[in-house]
Amino acid sequence: MTFLTGKGMIDDALSLIRNNSTSVRGKMELWLNIMAQKLAVVRPWTFLGNGSAVVTPSDNALLMPDDYGQFQSLRAGTALFFDGRNRLTPGEIVQGCRGFAEEIRSTDTDGVTTRKTYIVLYGGAVSDDVTVSYTIEPQLITDSVNETCWPVNCRPLFMRALLDFFYEYDMDERSALSYQLGSAELSDLKAWDNSMKPKTQRNSHGYRGSR
Repeated sequence: MTFLTGKGMIDDALSLIRNNSTSVRGKMELWLNIMAQKLAVVRPWTFLGNGSAVVTPSDNALLMPDDYGQFQSLRAGTALFFDGRNRLTPGEIVQGCRGFAEEIRSTDTDGVTTRKTYIVLYGGAVSDDVTVSYTIEPQLITDSVNETCWPVNCRPLFMRALLDFFYEYDMDERSALSYQLGSAELSDLKAWDNSMKPKTQRNSHGYRGSR
């Protein structure tokens, strides 16, 4: 998969307008990051869900990787696997601890929660290294040749955004605060992202849910 660069996106946008000043380049770098923040929360994009790290637990707590954005699942050995269904609410944690301080782990409660920069496991001590899968937090886009986390399929959406920002900003400097993602480009990107997700197959008996 080919990934976009900040410099490439800005160069492409500037090739379509007459103003290629340093000031405009700086504004476009800012606009790219505004739109990237909006795009990241639209849905759990498949291409952002490829974060993975092996973490050694300390007192059942796992230090989040630097690019950690949102929990997906974790696995330790062959016996422990947690996904989104095992996330605990504060009430479930307290009930599982049976009235003790929330830092006390209960052997009767299986689940996981997040706290600041840690993923905390509940349900018996875990000593094996844990493989954590997560949605990455998009890094800052800079005007450089460094690859971003955004695949080339996002190019039309980013291009439309930069041009909209440029022409609307030229008329009203407050436009960036009210910008909406282009609906047509966003719809096409969602359709492509959906096509990347595996579909549940039918077995030889016609039943779904097994392969």
